[in-house]
Amino acid sequence: MKLSCKLCLPLILIALIFSGCTTIHPKAAPEASPDKQLFTHEGFGRVLQRYGSESGKIDYAALQNNPDDLQRYYRQIAAASPDSHPELFPTDDHKLAYWINAYNAAAINIVLTYYPIKSVKEVKPPAVFFFLPVESGFFVFQKPVFGGRTISLYSLENGIVRKRFAEPRIHFALNCASIGCP
Repeated sequence: MKLSCKLCLPLILIALIFSGCTTIHPKAAPEASPDKQLFTHEGFGRVLQRYGSESGKIDYAALQNNPDDLQRYYRQIAAASPDSHPELFPTDDHKLAYWINAYNAAAINIVLTYYPIKSVKEVKPPAVFFFLPVESGFFVFQKPVFGGRTISLYSLENGIVRKRFAEPRIHFALNCASIGCP
């Protein structure tokens, strides 16, 4: 069977897009999700308390030297989400808290994956996508795991958080690991 050129180009572009994505896996096997308990964000709270400043900056150098709490929390968000384990998230507030904290933890984890970097712009898209904004390397082509599903930060923000929750303060809660973010 011969494919027409009209069909070949889109198929090639789709293949290139998926070949350029980097899945950000947890550093160890995912932990089993808790049995019939609510999802907890205590581990991420410890990370922010230890490595976050009053001005909202993260001490990535110190966190890189002791990433255990972040990795434990990332394994937790990689194993369970409101979509994969709805029983752990009984209200919309629980679901929104998960997605916001998971986004922020994943952004920090992506920075640590490429650390030391001074800007998310240093995580470039694949060369074949030279025409895309440089930030797409970080926000589109990195694919953290949430409840067993890989999702880019861009898709998480726009396809899940903004789409599902009518919350005008979301932009201030999602932190893109950049000084230019709220």
